[in-house]
Formats: sequence, structure tokens, C-alpha cells
Amino acid sequence: MRHFCWIMSILLVCSLLFAGSAEGGGVQTRSGEARAKWMAVSDACFKKHLIDRYASLPEAGWKNDAMDYLRESAYWHQRLYLGLSGATSRRIAMSAIHYETAARLVERGCDWPYVKMEAAIWKYGNLSFGEPLSRPASKAFKGVRALREKLLAAESVSPLERYLIAETAANYLYVASDFDVLIRAFVDLVRKLPPDNDTSVFLWSMMDNNRTLLNGSSVAKIIDSGAVSNDWFSTMLKGRLLYRKAWERRGGGWGYTVTKDRWRDYDELRKEAAACFERAAQIVPEVPFAYHQKMESQIGDALAGRNLLDRIISCDPEYVNAYAFYLWSCRPRWCGSISKMKAFGEEMLEKGSPGSVMQLQYVHSRLSVAEELYERWEDAFLEEGVYSNMVSVVEAALKRDDLYVETKALLLQTLMYPAYANGDYRKMGDVAKRAWKLSPTLVCCNNYGIGASISDYMKTVGLAFYEDADGRLASAEKAMREGEYATAKEQFARIVESRVAGALKTNALEYAASQVVVANSRLAQKGGMAYSLMPIFAPRFNQFSFWKTPTGRVVPTTEGWKISSSASMCA
Repeated sequence: MRHFCWIMSILLVCSLLFAGSAEGGGVQTRSGEARAKWMAVSDACFKKHLIDRYASLPEAGWKNDAMDYLRESAYWHQRLYLGLSGATSRRIAMSAIHYETAARLVERGCDWPYVKMEAAIWKYGNLSFGEPLSRPASKAFKGVRALREKLLAAESVSPLERYLIAETAANYLYVASDFDVLIRAFVDLVRKLPPDNDTSVFLWSMMDNNRTLLNGSSVAKIIDSGAVSNDWFSTMLKGRLLYRKAWERRGGGWGYTVTKDRWRDYDELRKEAAACFERAAQIVPEVPFAYHQKMESQIGDALAGRNLLDRIISCDPEYVNAYAFYLWSCRPRWCGSISKMKAFGEEMLEKGSPGSVMQLQYVHSRLSVAEELYERWEDAFLEEGVYSNMVSVVEAALKRDDLYVETKALLLQTLMYPAYANGDYRKMGDVAKRAWKLSPTLVCCNNYGIGASISDYMKTVGLAFYEDADGRLASAEKAMREGEYATAKEQFARIVESRVAGALKTNALEYAASQVVVANSRLAQKGGMAYSLMPIFAPRFNQFSFWKTPTGRVVPTTEGWKISSSASMCA
């Protein structure tokens, strides 16, 4: 389940422009109008409750830039649907540049509450690495909380702005008590907005963008508040709560550990949840949310899941959460199979238009297959045509104008998997260069659980082989892949001993050092002995680091990553 939570966390961001102009199968063309309608409703809510309020304020030297910042921020708040996987929080979706821009605006005199909250993340945080701090009692956490409370107490702050401020803080602090503040801000927003269907769809889309609001305890608090009066919205919330209760009744663990009475209660609660979502779909049939929630509640029923996916595609082919969950349901653990996962990707490749979310599912399916295969992950990319198909799909998506810069970098990095599997190391280096040129502070390729830490591994190998002019690293890697561990160990050791910084990047030296340990491990295992000094697929080279930084923090550069001897992150 850990991998599932993360898989549902990586994303790309879509826009109204592409939703209505896809040139592919008829199903995509038909759905543009429906998507345009509910996205237009979202646009109108942000305009009325955020943008227009500031547009009417007195002129200032920074006002035009601050208005552009608000419009861009509102745009990305609404469009976390186009992706390789699924929904995620803005803490991951937004780039460091976004928050730095807010900080610069505040330095120029901007005193708008939402901008000040965004600026605080840059001031106090380490957002360029996309990670929350690990010390809740730290000065940084106290500073963010103090500013949040001050801004939320201001009477001039609108309900929508209160929610955005609370969300920004919660996504940074990532502590349960801070999510309680977020829930209260959301409940207040529900109370202050009209209870019509259009606004309720907008509110659910906000919940869908920050799935903390969709967990069982959050939904229960929203229901208990009495703030929800819209029939569609309350039906969706009731269904979601029943679904979470079903899982709570089932409990954790594998299926064979669940008792018969728990299975019975689980099934009954799931059926009640599905009935709620079907009723909601009848009330508002043109949005994907009810169909997606019903699909989740009926996981394990392949036919029902596919019928629901088709209903979603008919109203919104850019709604990525549906594809991601359906592909998850195709896994062997849910009575699916590797062949079914591959077939889904092939189908979406054929039906989708270039650059579409639908076609991106081909890439997602292959990465998911690789995760299922674990140590044999390379097999997912070795079939004829897979490499070229992934390249064509990704390159087409990169031409979209509505992709956030870090989204493009994430997409690019996925091409390192098939490149490595096919032994094309220079291609890996090219991909790494392009990705880091777009986003030099990008942390990881993505969070697929391939190997133990394959995203770190891919980055390292990508840069390691980039300037391997004489082929020494390639030769050593070839020996390792062919099982000639003694030869590989000797060749990698020579590279480490040479430390020819002018010919090889530091990353290459660190990679070679880690592979000496890996080769030792393989030789020991081959001889029937235990050897576990370093995970095979997690080259975190604490004892082999050749870069030292005074503070011990990870420092990104265009040449790779410098890491201290105590760092737990590698390139």
C-alpha cells in the first residue's frame, strides 16, 4: 500500500485548452464540452473569490506582477488532473520558483495574505527538495504556524483565501494538527459559498486535489459540521465515508487473514457506498468524480471497473485519477495480471491522441509493470517497440503548453528506465541533462517502487555514463550485468582508485564505488554467504562521498549533486 499511496501522488497538470482540442479518438472529442463546463465553473469561483478582490485594490509598483502570480497560482490549483499517475498535493506539484516569486513580491512591498503565506514557505522551508521538515518544534515550523494564525484571524481574508493559506501551511508542515486547521478552513469555505451543484463540484475538486480531505476522519468532520446542504455533495461525502468504513472493517493484512464476518461487513458497506456514488452520478452526470469514487468502491470487479472508466472517459478523458486507479486494479493482487496491465497501456496508446493523458498511460503502465516485476524490472522495457513508444509519448506530451516545468522534468526522467534496460547509457545522460536543465532542484524521477530505490539509481547512472569517453564505466557495467562480478569489481575499483575528475564526473566515481560493494555482495551470495552492507538498488554512498559541504546539506548543481558524508540522498 505504501507504493500505491506514492504512485497516486506524482502528477502532471492539465488545462482547459487541451481538454477541448484533443485530436484523437472520437471519445476525446465528444468530452471536451463537458470538461470545459466544469473547469469554467472552477475558473469563475477563483475569479470571484480571489482574483477580483485584489484587482480592485489601489495600484502599486508590484501590483501587476502580483496579479499575474495570483492568476497562475489559481490556474495550477485547479489543474492537478493531467498526469502520469494521479493527484498530489501542491507541496510536490509546485516548483521552488513559484514560492521564490512570492518571496520576491513580498520584498517589493506586496502585503496580500495569500502571497505572504506562499512567501513564508520559501523563507522558512527547504521546498526546493519537496520535503517537509523533520523537526516539528523547529523555528521554521513555529514561524509558519505563527504567520498562518495571524493571516487566518484577519477579517479581510476571504473564505477561499483562508482555505488556500491553510492548505499551503498544512502541505508544508505535514502534521495532523495542521490538517485539522485545513479541514476547519474548508468547512468555513463550504458554509460561505452557495450550495448549488456547480459550486459543489468546485468544492469536491478542491478535495480531490488534496486527498487528505478525502480520508475517513476528514470526511466525517465535514459531514458532522452540518455545513453541507447540497444533495450531490452530501451524497458524495456519505459514499466516501461508507467506503472508508468498509476498509476499516476489513482491516489490514492479506485477504486470507480477514475473517468471514469482516468480509461480509466490508462487502455490504462497499455496496452502500457504490449506491451513493451512482445516485450522485445521476444528479450530476457530466463530471468524473462520482464514477471514479464508485470505481474505487468496486475494486476487484474488473468488468464494473472498466465500464466506469469508459463512463469517465466519455465525460473527461483528461481526468488522470481514473486511469491510475484502473491500472492499479489491473495488478495481480486485485485478480489482474501483468498481461492485463500491458494490454491496457497498449490500448490507451492506440486510442489516445499525441500528448494526451490517455496516451501517457502507456508510460504509466510500463512503469507499473516494472514495479510488479521488482528485481526483474528491466523486462518491462525490453519488448520490441516499448523504448520507441515511450519516447514518442513523452516527447509529444512535452510539447503541451499547459505542463508545469517540474512536470516536464519528471516526465523526461521516466525515459531513463527503458534507456538503462536497453543499455543506452548516453541516452540516459542526455535525458538527465534535459531534465535538470528544466528543473535543477528536482529530487527524484518518481516514486515507483522499482528495485529498492531505482529513482536514485537512475539519476546516478545517468550522469555517471554521460562523459564516459573511453568506455570504462560502460565496460564495467556490462560485466556486472552479465554476471562477471569479479571482473566488474576489479574494473570499478580501478575507476575509484584513479579518481580522474577531469574525465569522469564525481557521480561516476561514487557510482563506481557503490558498485564495488554491490559486486562483493553478488560474489558473496554466489558463494552461499550473506552480504548486506548496501541494498543492491540503493547506492546511497555515505562512506564513498567525494564532495563535502560545510553544512552537511544536499546541494543541487547543474553538474549533479554534491552530498556530504552524512547525507542520506544520492544523485
